[in-house]
Amino acid sequence: MLTEWVEQNRVQEIDLNTETREDARDRLLSMWGSLSWMTYVGHSGLDRMATEGLLTLADVPTLAPMSSAPVVVGWTCNMVRFDIPGFSSLGEQLLTEGASAGVFSATGWSNHFETDLLRTAFAEAVFASEAETIGEAMMRAHQAATDASVPQHRVYMLLGDPALRLRAAESQPAPGPEPASDPGPDDGTGEPVAPRISPDQSPASASGCEIAPSGAGHGRYGLGVLVLGAVLLIRRRRALPQRRSDLH
Repeated sequence: MLTEWVEQNRVQEIDLNTETREDARDRLLSMWGSLSWMTYVGHSGLDRMATEGLLTLADVPTLAPMSSAPVVVGWTCNMVRFDIPGFSSLGEQLLTEGASAGVFSATGWSNHFETDLLRTAFAEAVFASEAETIGEAMMRAHQAATDASVPQHRVYMLLGDPALRLRAAESQPAPGPEPASDPGPDDGTGEPVAPRISPDQSPASASGCEIAPSGAGHGRYGLGVLVLGAVLLIRRRRALPQRRSDLH
């Protein structure tokens, strides 16, 4: 499917129908360090891709030190299931061990034909749209799959940072030298004179005057203060029963 959006010479394909398990595993593990994307279609379980074990939990420590950490996309079942206490699925381990930059796959059961709309829309959003982040591509894909027989947003999710950029940001030109400041008119004393503002001219529109919007300097701190306040409130409430018991 990727060949519809990516140049053929940039795509490597592994087919367990025509290759032995050993050959397929060797090829996948050897090329992992040079991959940007890895897409898997087929059966899988909590701990593996394919019944044959094309990739398993035991392989993750080998992949983690490699120079590349590709995005893994799995059109399969249970790859990113995260609700089992004390157990990490293959998708979780790939992400947390640093073997993948992100994993987009199913949290439960998935039927191949039900994901047709989502699969096509996600590949198009990633490789043939103006989506800047993987999160934006995921949202576009889910919106395109609203007519699917099963609500895909209940099954498929991203483990990783949705702000991960799909392509490098355009480089900005280097700033040039700042123009020399105008000392302003001289009143004969050698000291510059401040520009006058006419009665019908607001300070913001006067030359050399810039007024920031109210609160503009504090917006980036608002969320931090809100979170900190919530944490302090929770700690205070937890401490109340202990204080009451001390009083008794």
